[in-house]
Amino acid sequence: MMNNKETNDYSCNISLIIDLPKLIKRLDGDKKLVRKMLTAYCMDMPKKLDTLRQAIEEGDIRQIRMRADNIRGASVNINANLIAKTSLKVEQAILKGNLQEATTLFNRVEAEFKRLHEIVTNLFVLSAL
Repeated sequence: MMNNKETNDYSCNISLIIDLPKLIKRLDGDKKLVRKMLTAYCMDMPKKLDTLRQAIEEGDIRQIRMRADNIRGASVNINANLIAKTSLKVEQAILKGNLQEATTLFNRVEAEFKRLHEIVTNLFVLSAL
C-alpha cells in the first residue's frame, strides 16, 4: 500500500503524462465523452506511431514533420502533454536537420505512449471513468 507521499508522487507523475482533471473540465464533466476520446486515442496512436517510425526510417523530412505534428495535435486534444511536447521536439529536431535526435525523441514518444496507455487502461479497469 502507498503512503501519502507515494500517492502524491504517483498523481504528479500521472498529471505530467495526461492532465485528466483538465480534460474532464474542458468536456464539462462528460466522463463518457472522455472515455470515448481516450479509447479512440489509444486505438489510433499505434498506427500514427508506425507511420512516423516509417518516415524516420526512410529519412522523409516532410513526412516526419507531418506525422509528428499529427501526433502532437491528437495528444493536445486529450491533454497528453508529455507526448505533445516530445512530438514538438521531434518536429524541431528534424527542422534542424538532426535525424538522429528526431529518432531518439521518437523513441521517447513511444515510451510515453506506452505509459499513457497503461494509465488509461488502469483508469478504465478501476472504473475511475
